[in-house]
Amino acid sequence: MNSRAFETHRARSIKQLIQNGKDWARIKVTLKNEGDKAYKPETYGKRIVIQRELNRHSAHKYSLISERGKIISNRREDLDKILHHFSIKVTNPCVLLTQDDARDLIGGADPKKKYEFFLRATGLREMKDDISAIQSKVDSMERMMESENIKIKDFELKAAEAEKEYKACEHIQDLDNKLLKTRKMLLWSKVGEFEEELSELESNIEKVSKRKEQYSQQLAQQGEIDQKSLNRKMKDQMTGKLKKLVDLKNQLTQEVESKRETLRSTTEHVMRSYYCAHSMSLMF
Repeated sequence: MNSRAFETHRARSIKQLIQNGKDWARIKVTLKNEGDKAYKPETYGKRIVIQRELNRHSAHKYSLISERGKIISNRREDLDKILHHFSIKVTNPCVLLTQDDARDLIGGADPKKKYEFFLRATGLREMKDDISAIQSKVDSMERMMESENIKIKDFELKAAEAEKEYKACEHIQDLDNKLLKTRKMLLWSKVGEFEEELSELESNIEKVSKRKEQYSQQLAQQGEIDQKSLNRKMKDQMTGKLKKLVDLKNQLTQEVESKRETLRSTTEHVMRSYYCAHSMSLMF
C-alpha cells in the first residue's frame, strides 16, 4: 500500500520483511471496486489487486492487476491515484490499526499518546505537517522574491543607463552622417575646381593653336622674308609653348585623377567607419 517499512513496527527496511532463507516475497491486497465510486471499472473491473514483490538483490516492483488478472500498470504514481480515490491512508490508525497502536490505545496510554492518536486518526497531524511544509516553502519563496526584487532594481538601473547610452549613440550617428555628407561635398568641390582649371587650360591651348595658324598665314603673305627661317623660328616658339601647355594639361589631368582616387578611398573609409559605428550602436 505504498507504505514504508518502519511504519509496520516490524522492520527498518523492506528487505527485513522477507522470510529468513528466502530471496524474495510477494504481497497481494485486493480492493473491492464496485458502486458509484468505483475507480475505472471499465479497466480494472470489480476487483483491483495491488501486488508488491520484495527482493533482496534488486529493486522492489509494484503491479496493479485487474479482475481478469491482467497487469494494468507498474507505476507507483498510479497506485497513489487509487489510494487517493478511495481515501486510503495507511498511516491513519482508523484505516490500518497496527498491533502496537492497538496496544497503546487499549492499554491505557498516557494522554499525550492518546492525543497523538487522535491527531493521526482525524488527519490533523498530516494536515499540520502539510501546513508546516507549505509555510516553509512560502518563507523560502518570500526570501527568493526579495532577492529577485533587488536584482530587478539593479536591472532597471542598468536598463536606464543603457537607454541613455543608446540615445547618445543616436546623436553621434546623426553627427557622423552630417560629417560624411560634408566630407563628400568638400572633396567634390576640389574635384570641380581642378576640372575648371583643366577646362581653362584646354581653352588656352585652343587659342594658341589658332594664333599659330594666323602667324602661318601672315608669313605666307610676306615673300621678302626668308620664309623657311621665319617658319622654323615661329614653329620652334609655338612648339615650345604648345609643349608646355600640353605638359601642364597632363599634370593637371594626373592631379584630377589622383584627387578622384583619394575621394573614392576616403569615401569608402568613411562608409566603413559609419557602418562600424552603426553596428556598435546597435550592440548598445
